[in-house]
Amino acid sequence: MKIGKILLFSLWVCDLNARIPDVSSRVYTPLSKVKDFSFDLKAEHISELVSLKVLNKELNQIKVSAYKYNDSREIEIIGIKKVPADVKTKIRELFINKAQIVWGTNLADWLGSYKFVQEKNNWFTYIDDSGVLDTMEIKIKFRGQKLEVIEKRPTGTLKTSYSYVNKDWAGELLVLDSITRKTYEGNQSVQTENKIEYKKIDKIGWLPVILKTKTTQQVNAGTTNKIIRNLDELIYFENFKINKGSAKTWFSSNK
Repeated sequence: MKIGKILLFSLWVCDLNARIPDVSSRVYTPLSKVKDFSFDLKAEHISELVSLKVLNKELNQIKVSAYKYNDSREIEIIGIKKVPADVKTKIRELFINKAQIVWGTNLADWLGSYKFVQEKNNWFTYIDDSGVLDTMEIKIKFRGQKLEVIEKRPTGTLKTSYSYVNKDWAGELLVLDSITRKTYEGNQSVQTENKIEYKKIDKIGWLPVILKTKTTQQVNAGTTNKIIRNLDELIYFENFKINKGSAKTWFSSNK
């Protein structure tokens, strides 16, 4: 399964006549040419992350693994059989977002279903002229060491900012350092700040191993903003298996 909705740090110009910001030559992506790899994701407070007040024990016992084999990407969540369908969806979306930090996403795949409209003031604009996608318009800008994305949806607007830094171990390439997402729906907004920590894994290179997240949810009423939820969480990426056939075996058993 290809995941193409979340924009992260494997970006490139492909078949859209250079109508996509070209940052691939500047970004550190040690797994871009790896054919087969898997890893586990661990978070201690899943129930809070999905705003659930019940079934805490069951949710905190779940196990999540991510797999990539060639162009196929998928996550497996074990331990949510008794969880309501809508909560399963939230958990899946949560962990796909996090797995993308390791996987990376092909920007051309993500924008393949959208129509390029214009490039103006460094903003690339794309629209859904089919009327069937969940995002009506996408705007993208890459300047210096920051990538900005604005997605307009029927339910609201999502703004995402990706910040890159220089690291000695990455040479001249940029490393994804943090991600800030702001979602606006009605009179409520949710902001999630993500800070990434790296560690050298085997001979592949430096990979994300810890994601520090801070989520703030608030109600916006005129000039007054009321915070209704604050949550700090650590997401761990661990048990990396690179070129050991783990992803191929999993996909073969789960077709």
